[in-house]
Amino acid sequence: MDIKSIMRRQGWTMERIAEKMGKTQSNVSQIINNPSPTLGKLREIAGIIGCQWWEFFLDEIDPIELQRACSDMPLAMISHGAALLCPHCGGAFAIDVRPVAAPVRHKQAPQQPEPSAEDKEDKKEGTEE
Repeated sequence: MDIKSIMRRQGWTMERIAEKMGKTQSNVSQIINNPSPTLGKLREIAGIIGCQWWEFFLDEIDPIELQRACSDMPLAMISHGAALLCPHCGGAFAIDVRPVAAPVRHKQAPQQPEPSAEDKEDKKEGTEE
């Protein structure tokens, strides 16, 4: 579980989180260092620091194992972006969603047929007069 590095990345300290939660720094440290904190506490901390609770677990995901186990995962929209939901454990895995520029399709001018030898001869005669 990667709560501390996400806290630092978001610019939060345990002191600030403790203040927002109305707890002591020691209480917050116990929550964060607990090997199995409650989902409620994880959601509370995630809400304070500005991330999703499941982001705390992204460091534990083995992408190859995930691909093997969850190759048929349905795509689901969640509150901040998109995620794949594992059909086995119900865990959400973030997908980076951003617009992709559509390919530029250039219209080509219609192809003109090659003038026949007769057309070329008529054109020559018209310019010589």
